[in-house]
This record gives sequence, structure tokens and C-alpha cells, in this order.
Amino acid sequence: MSIISSAFIAISIILFTLVSFQNKKISLKTIVLIMLPFLVGVVIYGYNFQPIEADDLFRYYFEMNRYMTQNFNEFYSNSTWSSTIISSAIMFLISKTGDINLLGGLTIVLYFLTFVIVILILGKGKKSSRGIFFIFLFFISNLYIYEFISITRFSMGIFFITLVIYLDFFKLENKYIVLLLYFVSFFIHTSLIAFLGIRLIFMIKNNVVKYSFLIITPFIIKGLSSLLTLTQIPFLVDLAIKIAATSTTSALFTSWIRIVIYLMIILLILIVIIGYTRVTTTQKIKNNNISYKYINYCRFLLALIVFLLTTPFWMQLAFHRFIQVIIVLSLPILYNYFFHTRRSALKYVLFSITIAISISNIIYQLLLYV
Repeated sequence: MSIISSAFIAISIILFTLVSFQNKKISLKTIVLIMLPFLVGVVIYGYNFQPIEADDLFRYYFEMNRYMTQNFNEFYSNSTWSSTIISSAIMFLISKTGDINLLGGLTIVLYFLTFVIVILILGKGKKSSRGIFFIFLFFISNLYIYEFISITRFSMGIFFITLVIYLDFFKLENKYIVLLLYFVSFFIHTSLIAFLGIRLIFMIKNNVVKYSFLIITPFIIKGLSSLLTLTQIPFLVDLAIKIAATSTTSALFTSWIRIVIYLMIILLILIVIIGYTRVTTTQKIKNNNISYKYINYCRFLLALIVFLLTTPFWMQLAFHRFIQVIIVLSLPILYNYFFHTRRSALKYVLFSITIAISISNIIYQLLLYV
């Protein structure tokens, strides 16, 4: 990361620190203004990012160089078999600018917008500056900027599925439109097909049936991959290949530090969600940020965690990618639990653990990528 990028990012962190010490209530507009230097810094970094051969972005840049020589009809005829046509189309359009580095810059803008959606989930009104700084640190410490850029297609998916879940639980009433958006998401990244399945299962009223289906869903996805291969239909075969690729062991799991941190994060999020749900349903806390929608949202997160924890060893890459989405979606719950519920010894312990995880992850990133 260049000195210029680091300087802009440092400005945002310093501004956040100063505002959080004053413990003021700040609006979404103020939050965005504080984060603008951060956005500028990471966009510069994303635009100038030089992927290594192991990065997905390396392969995407190679594809985009090929797109430069194609017209739309050629691209369309060569891509109709692809199961990720939407993300491919975005790359095709960017390639027509003649500057493929714009893809890295665009990807990191989505990183910024993903956090903005988290703020929108918190609802209207001003927010605790300390609370926002807290979840911002947890966000940047667990969604590694380097990885977000290097796995561009899935990063698009993180942004889109976060947007869809926000619309699903807090904005849209028409479930048919919602399910259509979940369906569209896997044309960005194949692994997002699991969210459509989980959302359909989540609609089941009987909890025993619901969670039984969630436990076997990873095996259903694995079986679906094998069945799609047998169809010999190009689109479905490509979908099967990408599902199989998602169901492989990730090199990221060669690091025991990463495994331990991930398991600690999942346990932490699980305890916070259960604690938050109990507090809001038993103590009847009156707060603009706490409502039935949040309770339903918490239950959906629990369903995602059940799916994650029952994901077998041969789907470790899916585990790694799912946990990133769960971390993003858990941020509003962490904010509300730590800053809008009554004080307790457990809350202080969990808060301290969360801070420790954030700091250790930031140190880990510095050692790994700087």
C-alpha cells in the first residue's frame, strides 16, 4: 500500500477516533464524510493493485484483456453458457473503457458501500460515534482489504447479497420480488445460490423441520453439483463446476491462526445474537433500533450460522466465504447489543473479546500483506 493511500486511510481513522472520544451522536451524512478519506485511500490502492497469479483478479484481468478485442455480440455468444453472466458483463463493460485497473477501484467502492448498507440497517436517526467506530474497526479487521480486491467476483456478491438481505428484512414486503433478487445474486457468484436455499428454508414455520433442512443443505448442494454435471447443458455444467470449486479446501485454512480467529468470531456472534434476542424479547426494551424486524433478522443470522457450522470439511472454501457475509450482517446486532442494551458483566467481557479480535486481525493483516 502506498504512502498516499495509507495517509488517506489514517485521516479517517484519526477523525473517527476524535469523534468517538467525544461520544457524540452522528448522522449518516457525517459518517460518510468521515469515511471519505478512507474511500479515497482504498480506491487509490484498489486501482493500483497488482495481483499475483494466485489471485482471482489476475485471472479476471486476463479475461478483460480478451474482452477488449470483442464486440457485444461476440461477448454474448461466448458467455451465454456462463453461470456468472452478471459479473462477467460488468467486467466486459469496464474493459471497454480501455483501463482494466478500474475493476480494482470499483471493487473497493463496493467495500465502502457494503459498510454504508450496514449503517442503513441500523435505521434512521443519529448513531453513537463510539458504536460506529467500533463496528467500523471490526469490519475492516475481518474483511481484509487485500482479499476483498483479489476475489473481485465474490466481493461483488458480498455487496449484492448484503443489499438483498437489507431489502428483504427492512424494506420490501413482496416476498416474490425478494426471492427473485436472491435468485439473481448467484449470477454474480455461484456460492450465493446457498442464500436462496436458506431463505426458502427459513420460511418454514416448524423449527424442527427448518433446522433439519439447514443441516442437510450442504450435502444437497454437493449432490446438486453432481446431478447438474449429468445434464450436459453448458450453463448447468458450468454451474456444477463452480459449485464444486466452492466446495474445495481453501489454502487460507492452512493457517491455524485464521481458523482459531474464525471460530472465535462465530462463537462471539452466536452468543451476542442469542443474548440480544433474549434481552429484546424478555425485557421489552423500547428503542427505535429494536423491533420485530430485528428479531426476525437475528433468527435469519442464526439460520446462516447453523448452515455454516454444519458445512463439511470438503466445503472449507464455502465456510471461509460464508463467514465473511455473516460478519458483515452481524455488525448491526453487535452495535445494538453493545450500545443499546443494559450494562452487564457478560457484555463487558464480550466487548473486550471483540476489541481483542479486531486488534489481532489488524496486526495479522499487517504482517501478512504489508
